[in-house]
Amino acid sequence: MKSAKPTQVVNGSKRLTVAQKEEILEMLANDIPRHKIIKEMDIGVDTYERLRKNNELTINARKNEIRKKVKAKFTKIYDEEATGLAERMVEKGHLILDAITPKKLENASLSQLGVTFGILTDKMRLLTGQSTDNLAVKFIDKNTALAYLRQDRKAIDV
Repeated sequence: MKSAKPTQVVNGSKRLTVAQKEEILEMLANDIPRHKIIKEMDIGVDTYERLRKNNELTINARKNEIRKKVKAKFTKIYDEEATGLAERMVEKGHLILDAITPKKLENASLSQLGVTFGILTDKMRLLTGQSTDNLAVKFIDKNTALAYLRQDRKAIDV
């Protein structure tokens, strides 16, 4: 990964080329560890830190671009896999429902029938956009609420 352009020497000190600086910024954006960048690019810690601090906004912008690309790639893969999986699940679901024959229902225990009915009901409601949970909400006035809290507190103190 080392840059093809050699480091320039100006007034007896090494100077990084624009290409080398770009390469280091890219390495920083890709979260390459500090010691690897220093070793691979043959730079000192001070040079590394100066580049990192002076180019923080550029590095963060590049990191965000990398994240967007990675997210887009994984989203595409996930969507493709999820679609294929959903299609297979529909096929298997039809096979399973077709396998529930009147004879099998006759031979099933009451417990098996109850569980099967419950699962089928939940899934049917889910598929048709109906609620699968039932919640009860009880509205009470302030005095009743305080009485409940006092009752609970007495139960805890006992």
